[in-house]
Amino acid sequence: FKGSFSGDGSLLAAIGRDNKVRVFRPKENLAEPALTFEAPAAALAVQFSASGKHFALACSDQISRVYDPSGKLVHTLEGHNANIRTLAFSENETLFASGDDKGEIRVWSLSGAAPMVLRGHTRDVNAMAFFGWCLVSGGDETLRVWDLASGGELRSMRAAEEFVAVMARIGPELMADASFENIYVWDIALPRRTR
Repeated sequence: FKGSFSGDGSLLAAIGRDNKVRVFRPKENLAEPALTFEAPAAALAVQFSASGKHFALACSDQISRVYDPSGKLVHTLEGHNANIRTLAFSENETLFASGDDKGEIRVWSLSGAAPMVLRGHTRDVNAMAFFGWCLVSGGDETLRVWDLASGGELRSMRAAEEFVAVMARIGPELMADASFENIYVWDIALPRRTR
């Protein structure tokens, strides 16, 4: 089972071994989903946007799909050559990132522009979080900070543990990552962006 809440907690998207995608309204009824549909291929990851206007689904066909809460397909994002393990929406929901088993990250503009491809991880990318004009990713025992304007890597830090399971922004320059047993807080110390 994997799941993701919208920013206000009013929606929950969940995937399970039965390959069903379920969207719940937990404040109204957690026992019965508001929406259920079959994933197009084996579901591997799910992520809600903060506003709850979209949720994304990554499947074993190496495609990410973005839906609205009614289940209407809004975007189909193709280009990975490995299974996608992690998904993230930017705060303003104009960008979407997907990370795969081979260490590749694609940052998609939801307005339809070609994706930016970020390479630096040597193995699977397990977690990601947007920080304004940067993306932080975790995998292969490293945390990497990417400049979304240039696609360049700003910083690489050795992760405290091999597997980063969850990543979240907790302030303007702080982020947390969690492994199976521990939670770590990092000071990202982003450089000032010149205009």
